[in-house]
Amino acid sequence: MVQDMWYEGAPLTFMKLTGPGIFTFSGGQIASGRPGPNAAPTDPNFSGVALDNFRGRATFLSMGFQTRAMVAGDDASCNLLMMGIVPDSVVLLVPPPPKPHVVVTKSRRMVDLKTEGEPPTVPLPDQGNAEPEWILSMLEQLRTDRPRTLTAISLEATDLRFYRVKVENCSTAIHLQAQRP
Repeated sequence: MVQDMWYEGAPLTFMKLTGPGIFTFSGGQIASGRPGPNAAPTDPNFSGVALDNFRGRATFLSMGFQTRAMVAGDDASCNLLMMGIVPDSVVLLVPPPPKPHVVVTKSRRMVDLKTEGEPPTVPLPDQGNAEPEWILSMLEQLRTDRPRTLTAISLEATDLRFYRVKVENCSTAIHLQAQRP
């Protein structure tokens, strides 16, 4: 589970989910790389978030989404919920959702301010079938996971934690390499 994270970076694909799993991203920003500074993507299949043969639950809540999401594969067990998303484009899912459990709901799209007093966002049409029981299952990780108390670990293991890190203007943000004694 990821909470309160801002990503703005050069790789065109910020995240790729494959295989089985449960993933929740709540409160944040995803603005993955573009072909040029502040340029719209030119590739019609551009997506910063890819679910490629993903089996499980992926939930994105209350976040800026200056990219698109792609759902690929034939597995009917792929579940994607995007709720409270604020994209910068009408096209949030590429290609259109092929599965019944790919849902965008309660989201708004950024617009250029034309007249003073107009809201900076407009409602984004809901996509998919958001059944109440299904939404509850998609929110389970957010409702049940709690931060764990820091404890000692084995001397052979690496304990790496990042808190409030800002990285910019580099070709490799963070590179970790195991060193054997």
